[in-house]
Amino acid sequence: MTIKAILTPICGGTGDRAGLDISVLLARRFAAHVDVLFARPKPTESFPVVGEGVSSTVVDQLAVSAAQEWTLRESRAVSLFATAVAEAKIPDCGRPAPGVPPGGPTIALRQEVGREDWVIRRMGPLADLIVLVNPSKGEDDLQFSLSLEASLSDTGRPVLLVPVLGAENLGRTVCIAWNGSGPASRALAGAMPLIERADAVHVLVAASHRTDPAQGEAVARYLGWHGVRANVHPVRLHAGKAGPGLLATAESLGCDLFVMGGYGHGRVRELFLGGVTRFVVAHAVFPVIMAH
Repeated sequence: MTIKAILTPICGGTGDRAGLDISVLLARRFAAHVDVLFARPKPTESFPVVGEGVSSTVVDQLAVSAAQEWTLRESRAVSLFATAVAEAKIPDCGRPAPGVPPGGPTIALRQEVGREDWVIRRMGPLADLIVLVNPSKGEDDLQFSLSLEASLSDTGRPVLLVPVLGAENLGRTVCIAWNGSGPASRALAGAMPLIERADAVHVLVAASHRTDPAQGEAVARYLGWHGVRANVHPVRLHAGKAGPGLLATAESLGCDLFVMGGYGHGRVRELFLGGVTRFVVAHAVFPVIMAH
């Protein structure tokens, strides 16, 4: 399977350009189409739930303020999209022409009403890859957490997390974190179009009571059947934790794409990730492909 349909949400924020740039890069590489999603929530979905006793006047003021904020965000997003399309010089096309084999790269802006994570649940299952911009370290971004949860848990599709500052390269040196789980297997499958084009591929296995380092050789053998030569690297735990060792090893190898299973079990307003997944999301300085 290759990558032909990419979904890239933008929100009128500072990280939008990073997501657009990598999406355009992938569209060129795979002759793919990019749906750029701007989801505008209804005013009452844009601010926290207010408690009892709050007057209707206050609620109306909050709704007006939220509407003004999202009008500004929408204007920035539309402008950024137009700039990106002009600079990339790729066709703005919303659907494949009837009877004509699809060719790329192409791009289109999809403006939808509703909270971003809700729209991702609807559109994401029909994308080959979902691109999300990972906020800066230490930044608490609730909408990012909700969108990541929706992408991982409800679409069945791989998710590419892009650093907010972007990435100079993507997929030349791929590191695969392997623990033998279903999510790790699905992340590997989702990343195969990029892995098959990589200059170097490394399999990282952190030994633990659940993971046998010998599994790394099995992954290398599997990749070999796909024509991919991979090197295996055992990773030491740091204070019993795998995340720091995995990222340190990946950085030392010059990684520009990290592949791992993602565990999303969020409910309503929070995203609960497994320890390794949470650490990687919070600290990775390179793009990460995840799947659940």
